[in-house]
Amino acid sequence: MKQRFFFIFLLFILFFAFMAGTLLAGQNRRLRLSEERLFRSREELVSAQARIREEEDWNRTLKEENHALTGTGGGRLILTFDDGPSEITGDILDILADKDVKALFFINGANVTRSREKLLLRAVEEGHLIGNHTYSHDYSQIYRSREGFMKDFLKNEKLILKTTDTRSMLVRFPGGSRNSLCTEEEGRALMEDLASELDRLGYVYMDWNVTDNGTDPQAFLSSLERQIFWRSSATILCHDRGDRALLLETLPRLIDDVREEGYTFVLPDRTGGVVRF
Repeated sequence: MKQRFFFIFLLFILFFAFMAGTLLAGQNRRLRLSEERLFRSREELVSAQARIREEEDWNRTLKEENHALTGTGGGRLILTFDDGPSEITGDILDILADKDVKALFFINGANVTRSREKLLLRAVEEGHLIGNHTYSHDYSQIYRSREGFMKDFLKNEKLILKTTDTRSMLVRFPGGSRNSLCTEEEGRALMEDLASELDRLGYVYMDWNVTDNGTDPQAFLSSLERQIFWRSSATILCHDRGDRALLLETLPRLIDDVREEGYTFVLPDRTGGVVRF
């Protein structure tokens, strides 16, 4: 009887020792995993900090070169927004009003719903300009022929006139005046023909030399500033679209940063000086 009791007691002790060892091993594994995750997080943090320092150093170099080039460290900037109006147009207008910046909105009539008509009116009332970016932005329609382009273009012009009581003479070709069509001789000939036709009719078409890109706020801002700071003047292309909501996070900082470097925001006029590819 005693031997059997001792044997059961021994099994009991061994079972608890096994369970304790298993629990301890599990805790050790979790601790190692936590340490590995912490180490990776530290590595990622150090890497991100290094990228930010590199971007800041690069921007500082560009600013210094701009000071040396212009003597003033700044110039004239034209801020433009393509493809609207959209769900973020009102937010863009709020930022511009807060920063006292005037901009040019190249709009597509296909995006002008009844509620968004008020956004176009607000933009004009607050001193912004409305430009013609074609009604549909559909390459298959507008770049099929001169007639196809002008039909779509004039439809947009009529909508702008009806909505804002202003006739826009400022134009931006979807994709710019040198777009993907220009890889083929026929496409280049069409774009040159359209540009000549707009010039003949008294319109002013304009392209850009700075454009928005980036997948996070810091990269988005750094990309814009890198393109701006080595120029004495620039035309900035931003996109007024819901998928570019990142712009709302970076636009206030961009405005503050370029002003600090002596740049001023201006509106284009018909006397020339616009950027063309």
